[in-house]
Amino acid sequence: MGKPTGFMEYKREVSVAEDPKKRIQHFNEFHEHLPKEKQRLQGARCMECGVPFCQSGMMICGMASGCPLHNLVPEWNDLVYTGNWQQAYNRLKKTNNFPEFTSRVCPALCEAACTCGLNGDPVSTKENEYAIIENAYSEGYAAAKPPVVRTGKKVAVIGSGPSGLAAADLLNQRGLCIPACAGRKISHRSQYWILQDFCLDSASIWGCWDRWKTERRSMQRNYV
Repeated sequence: MGKPTGFMEYKREVSVAEDPKKRIQHFNEFHEHLPKEKQRLQGARCMECGVPFCQSGMMICGMASGCPLHNLVPEWNDLVYTGNWQQAYNRLKKTNNFPEFTSRVCPALCEAACTCGLNGDPVSTKENEYAIIENAYSEGYAAAKPPVVRTGKKVAVIGSGPSGLAAADLLNQRGLCIPACAGRKISHRSQYWILQDFCLDSASIWGCWDRWKTERRSMQRNYV
């Protein structure tokens, strides 16, 4: 995966934070991300590991190691390196329902488990994920994809947290009509008050919500 000698040829690079004196003047995201060409070199750093612990998602000696979603990290790192951004998005979405969110707020257990990090700097996997999903939105890959056939059946998903919404997303892809039921009088806008824009850009929330509405999913509230 990636370039076999990439981890020796290229240094790890990540987004650069805005100067604190400028940062305190707004509540927006404050990292300047790498351009595509530089991001491709970060994909090249992914080693051809015999055992890619980055995607293992397992407990070792009582500690979590690797991605709990079992994201196909080496695959989409390689696709970023080769410039196949659309296929990288397809492989990312295969295991991750909301890369818009995880690419911003995930603690990146994949990087902590990266073999490259044993004797050097780990692959900047979280930055690669961010580049994939942002490119997908700009190129239209992340547009709503309603199921071609509806089964006519309904399944209510109780709880509108990450697990509930992910379950609703998967069931919707299989043609079921899915209302997600929340326990309090909240809407998608409540996420804005929980995580401010500098943690999770509200545009990513609205974009995901618009896609949900187009795919005919709904949110029912006050189910206490």
